[in-house]
Amino acid sequence: MTSNEYFNAWLYYLIGTGLLTGCLWMVTAKLPWREVKHLTRMVFVVVMVVPWYSYDNQGYMAPAWLIALLEGAFEGKDAFWRAGLPLIGALVLALLLAVCYYLWCWWKGNQPQSMVVMDAEESVREADSSSETDQPASPHSSSLVNS
Repeated sequence: MTSNEYFNAWLYYLIGTGLLTGCLWMVTAKLPWREVKHLTRMVFVVVMVVPWYSYDNQGYMAPAWLIALLEGAFEGKDAFWRAGLPLIGALVLALLLAVCYYLWCWWKGNQPQSMVVMDAEESVREADSSSETDQPASPHSSSLVNS
């Protein structure tokens, strides 16, 4: 495999991963639990993007989940850990960072930024719906109704 083919393969893979992430984003958009939604998206991206060496003596890398899956299936469960261990390590690190972020936001009394945006959008919708029902009709609208 030439370096150009290697680059193109990773480019196509990352484009496909981006499209799948977009699909997952739309599927998880209606989940009511924000933390579960964010963690699901994060775990998917980490699993899909973490690379590992294809062979011990080569510089080429491939997605770690793919190497772990293929080596575990064809070479035995002991071979799974060559790429599975770094993948699990990256997942644990990402989850620890996410938990630290949520704990820090909780301790500071702030909501994570995405929650603040969501709450602001909900309050704007509530204000719009209450202003429509609470305000009397304008004189212009009543003249149109009466004529």
